[in-house]
Amino acid sequence: MGFCISKKNVAGMKFFLYSIQSLARVHFSKRIMRNFLILLVLSDFLTGCSRPDAVSGNKQLIYMIANAPASLDPAEVNDLIYYQITFNIFETLIAVNWRTGAFEPALATHWRYDSSQSSWTFYLRRGVHFHDGSPLNAGAVKISFERQIVADGTDKKTGLHGRRAFAMIREVRALNDSTVRFMLKYPHAAFLDHLASPYYSTIASQRGLETHAEKFGQHPIGTGPFEFVRWNTTGQIVLKKFSQYWGQRPQLDSVIYKVVENLDERIKTLRQGQADVISGLSAASVSQFYNDTSFRMVEEATLATAILGMKLRQPPFNNAAMRQAVAHAIDKNYLAVNISRNLAIPAHGPLSPLLAFYDSTLAVPEHDTVRAKILLQKAGALRSLRVELAYCVDTDNQRGNTLVQAIKYNLQTIGMQTEILPCPNWQKYEAEVLRGDAAELFMWGNLSFTHHPGDFLYSLFYSKSSNNFFNYKNPEVDRLLDQAQRTVDFATQRRLYRRVQEIVLQETPAVFFTHPKVVYATRAWVKNFSADPLGIPNLKATTLNKPRND
Repeated sequence: MGFCISKKNVAGMKFFLYSIQSLARVHFSKRIMRNFLILLVLSDFLTGCSRPDAVSGNKQLIYMIANAPASLDPAEVNDLIYYQITFNIFETLIAVNWRTGAFEPALATHWRYDSSQSSWTFYLRRGVHFHDGSPLNAGAVKISFERQIVADGTDKKTGLHGRRAFAMIREVRALNDSTVRFMLKYPHAAFLDHLASPYYSTIASQRGLETHAEKFGQHPIGTGPFEFVRWNTTGQIVLKKFSQYWGQRPQLDSVIYKVVENLDERIKTLRQGQADVISGLSAASVSQFYNDTSFRMVEEATLATAILGMKLRQPPFNNAAMRQAVAHAIDKNYLAVNISRNLAIPAHGPLSPLLAFYDSTLAVPEHDTVRAKILLQKAGALRSLRVELAYCVDTDNQRGNTLVQAIKYNLQTIGMQTEILPCPNWQKYEAEVLRGDAAELFMWGNLSFTHHPGDFLYSLFYSKSSNNFFNYKNPEVDRLLDQAQRTVDFATQRRLYRRVQEIVLQETPAVFFTHPKVVYATRAWVKNFSADPLGIPNLKATTLNKPRND
């Protein structure tokens, strides 16, 4: 698997998309979309509130990660490595049931809204405390959102998600200690989805935010089943079980995240029993584990889409027939089965089958080289047509080259000579390829952070979106996306989003080729380890049954 999400956004949405591990890195902008990491230099004794002996014992999970996160503040980072860690530290007001799509209580036990759906009132769970001992209250909820809401013309680190996710919020009111009300500027189709998303809406300790200020990312304090202990200069991050957790208590005593950048080294430590879980696996690396009873593979379908993007503002892909030819040239089934080794499924449009408004009846370009050649002729393509296909080595080094070579072969089969342009790091790739014109074709990927696809489609195809790297502009699509966003009727939303997908598939600013899975390898003694469609590991139910060394 392989596409470019983004490193810091995703030196994890790297992790996601193609092994997807690697979507933490969903390429997706290293989210979320990304994998460009800033390795923080912290003291060996940067510690939370735990004794040294609190992280020892047989119930200690050793978890190998490819990179250290840039920060552990949920409001200012977007890399998937970060999300693997902190979603066991922080929680949201409500949660989504991925099997049904229904919303369920979390830190809020129930909620109400007015007839216009512009006023939403949430009633907080009683007796919940943050890891620093302070109580969950409406003030903490209020500041957790307000620090992310960005006023026009302002720029702040904690506004990374809020600029889009909370644009509909006019005001957050603490009615009393246990009641909080959100006043919206307008009804929003995905408001509850945003509140249920751990990428957008985790609740932080007000005391912790005030105490640590800009260094909160080095001292994260939430209400989750695990609390932060320390972050060493080596990048090692330690969590321990939160003894006062309000819900189901973890079976593990502690979790230690260790950074090992090289995949072969991570696999080696797992084989030697020095690690219990590793992430960031490539499609080529997983086969060695399937027939070995000493290990267990954890695979989960995700909300990610792998993308071959085209630059529409420059030849040759300012021609729709040329873009459609590329779409018919790509053999999605081969890429999913043979290149990704079934760690992805062929895409049927831009949306993952797990998302609301996914539509299997949409007409999509099928692999048809004859049709592709006819379209090239229609576009007036010359025999000497040459294009460059860029990919990011930093995010796709374990798998991207094989994928890119397969796509190159598909294109050359229809007479499109393709030169591969490897880019050494994410920063250069984002600046020169995604936001520049260094290549006509580029590898990319995107991850939806909610069950609702509104933000996902908006970020890719809205003409003014900062992540519309295709330079795609269609006033009708803009109008439909705006209308759908402010429509609360489900049937109307379905009709509007179907029309958006129909137009995009007809105009073909990109080829949506697979939906990657998130993949982890564990030792067989690790039980009940799982991940959700966001690629987030659930450690609350995880247990260890390691053999004793007598």
